[in-house]
Amino acid sequence: QILLLSFLWAAYFSLLTSFAPSYIWFVFLRAMVGGGVSGHSQGPEGKKIKKKITAMCSCSNPFLSLGKVFWLAGSLLIIGLASVVNPTIGWRWLIRIASILSILLILVFKFIPESAQYNVSMGNTGAALATLQKIASMNGVTMPEGQLREPVKVSQG
Repeated sequence: QILLLSFLWAAYFSLLTSFAPSYIWFVFLRAMVGGGVSGHSQGPEGKKIKKKITAMCSCSNPFLSLGKVFWLAGSLLIIGLASVVNPTIGWRWLIRIASILSILLILVFKFIPESAQYNVSMGNTGAALATLQKIASMNGVTMPEGQLREPVKVSQG
């Protein structure tokens, strides 16, 4: 939910940036976009948790590690787009086009599975098992025997 909210926040303020009436508003709105972008790192890699859990989360949500590849691809795409759009119809349209692409990305969230660890912690072991079975079939392996259970919580003090 945090990831979706951060994408919505960044897309919304990015679109508003294209209507900025002054430089001060432009800087303020871009700072707000930065606030949304900072929420993108709130996946397992952004938390200080055990390596075993991090590996499990990364496996159960491959989009977290693919996000880095797509971030690079997006950066290259925006450079190419800017070289065409900026000289012809201007920076405002460049930001609008990039915002539309971000909004389309948000629609993809419907197809991203929740991590198995989160589902187990919420008591939804059926969904967690379905996610892990899908990952196992994608990897061409069978699911190991055993039960899914939430790890023992340790006080962080």
